[in-house]
This record gives sequence, C-alpha cells and structure tokens, in this order.
Amino acid sequence: IELVAAFCEAMNITQPHVIGHSMGGMIALGLAAEHPMPLGRVVAINPLVSGRTYIVQLLNKRPFGSVFLTLGRWAWPLTTSGWLTPWLIRQHGVPMRRIREDWAKTSPHAAVTSAGAINRHDLTEKLPGVTVPTLIVIGSRDLTAPNAEGRLAGRLIPGARLEVLPSGHLPTDDLPDEIFRLTHDFLTEERQPWTT
Repeated sequence: IELVAAFCEAMNITQPHVIGHSMGGMIALGLAAEHPMPLGRVVAINPLVSGRTYIVQLLNKRPFGSVFLTLGRWAWPLTTSGWLTPWLIRQHGVPMRRIREDWAKTSPHAAVTSAGAINRHDLTEKLPGVTVPTLIVIGSRDLTAPNAEGRLAGRLIPGARLEVLPSGHLPTDDLPDEIFRLTHDFLTEERQPWTT
C-alpha cells in the first residue's frame, strides 16, 4: 500500500482511480481504507479482504508452508512448464496459460511470503470508513479468492456496488469485454448511482 502511494507521489499522480485484482484488490481497498492519499474511484476484482481464506491460512500453517516451500523448489519448473495445461483446461476450464505465465514469474518462496502478507492484513474493521465510490467484481466460479471476501467488502463499504460475473479467478481473461464495460462505465459515470 505504501509503495503504491509512494509511486503515485513520485509520479505526481493525484486522485488516481485504482483497479486491483486478488491481492491487488486488497491493496486497492487498503489504499482507500488506510491511506490519506485522495483517490478517485476504486475497482476491486475478486479481492482478498480478511486474510482468513483457506489457502492463505494453509500456506501459513506449520509444517504445511515449509513442506510447500521444499516441494515447490522441486516441482515449480514442472508446474510452470505447461505440460498439465491441456488436462486442466479440459477438466476444469481453467485459463491456465495466464496462470502459468504469472506463476513462472515468481517462486515458491514468494508465494508463501505473499500468503503471509495477506494473512497478516485484515481490512474488515477499516472498510466502513471508505468514502470513495467503489466497485467490487467477483467471479461466481472463483476457486482462489472466495466469493465471501468480495461480498464482505460489498457489505462493509458504504454504497459499494457489487457485480457477480459467471467466471473464475480471472474475469479479465474469461470475460474481458464485460470487465472493460463495467470498469469503463463505472470510472466515467458522472452521476453516483451507488448512493441511496
């Protein structure tokens, strides 16, 4: 959160619109909830909010996190090579190309460290103080960030708009036109339909 705020300050970006996905959604909501930097509007796609998601807690439990890290060093090249891609697409409809590319840019240590950062960051008590217009988008078939996290943000942020799409964790890949329409309309709308 501090890094994004510092970047905006260094680049002289004032009142930016912020869009974040997954952990990036948590960062976008954290900017709105915890940082004094004025924002325009916020879009959080399949955000993590409480840090209490199952997979995050599992990665932080001992000895599972250590075992994952040890096995990950061996299995990482295998899982990012793409040999499982046809099976996963056929069995689960997973957009594996993007997922594989993203995972190939990181490491098992970075994955566990990121999970730890998420687990230590709970926005639930601060979200009711968000005052900027906020759009929450969740994929109804997301197996990574539970829908409950996005729905929680939608309930806690005053006037937040919640949109549920028939997609997985990457609606930007599954439904790019719909995501573009939703975000474009939300960011350019002059009136404020989210208020009552």
